Amino acid sequence: MEARRLYIQLGSQCNCDCIFCATADSRHLPNLSFERVTEHLALGTAQGFRKLTLSGGEPTIRRDLHEIVGVARECGYTHIQVQTNARALANRRVSERLFEAGVDTFLPSIHGHNAELHDAIVRANGAFDQTVRGIANTVALQRTCVSTNTVITKQNYANLPELGRLLIDLGVKQLQLSYVQAEGNAKNAIRDIGPAMSDAYPFLQQTIELSTQVQVEVLIDGIPQCILSGYSALARDLRDPPRVAGVADNNDVVLGGTPDKLKTADCAECHFSSRCGGVWRKYIEMYGWSEFLPVPSETSL
Repeated sequence: MEARRLYIQLGSQCNCDCIFCATADSRHLPNLSFERVTEHLALGTAQGFRKLTLSGGEPTIRRDLHEIVGVARECGYTHIQVQTNARALANRRVSERLFEAGVDTFLPSIHGHNAELHDAIVRANGAFDQTVRGIANTVALQRTCVSTNTVITKQNYANLPELGRLLIDLGVKQLQLSYVQAEGNAKNAIRDIGPAMSDAYPFLQQTIELSTQVQVEVLIDGIPQCILSGYSALARDLRDPPRVAGVADNNDVVLGGTPDKLKTADCAECHFSSRCGGVWRKYIEMYGWSEFLPVPSETSL
């Protein structure tokens, strides 16, 4: 049986200010103390978790991150991932130290193909150059193939193929392209920066095609299979959902909440109905249902 994965949000503080950030309104709050994090780690292993993801805010701004990773290894976590904007990883020694402590994989986020676009989205001057160097360092050091995450917005969707080319040149082997979410403090993000999925699709298609040519995998998150046409198999909803949980500050291991997504009665007739999570309610309020046409069961996509 595959080991279950535990997520621990170390805090909301960050060295970027992304336009889609779900934790921006809590950034003034202190990060979890080292002692509290170690309690969470012990609680997770006691309940059978052996895979761990550390997220934020931005985990790498913590000076004790390598110590947290070391404790996680001592607790028995066999796989440790850090979700990051990769700015701190531009320092090769920081990257090396975290790998030495026990990090298996980083999941760097990058949201534009050049400094002008990326820095505007994350609202931090100089972030693009640091993130690119950080990704290059993880490619050089990480024993497994490097994956990146990009949030699809009105600002960047037309440049996804250019971003894909950049990441391929850097040696990234998996691109995750995630439609902007509508959770937490980012509940109005779709209204403000979310493109129509049908507008974004041609650029997704170009990115997929150029990646496939060089055997780089693409995952699409947050866009239903009916939009993706011949690339529906790349949708994350088609994959086995991971058994994940997070740790609340009262030391409870809790399953993630149900996303605020909708389906119509017509969705029941779709070939992908049982494997589709639906569409964000905020998206439907913006764009309606006209894009989403049920795929007949006999249709092979």
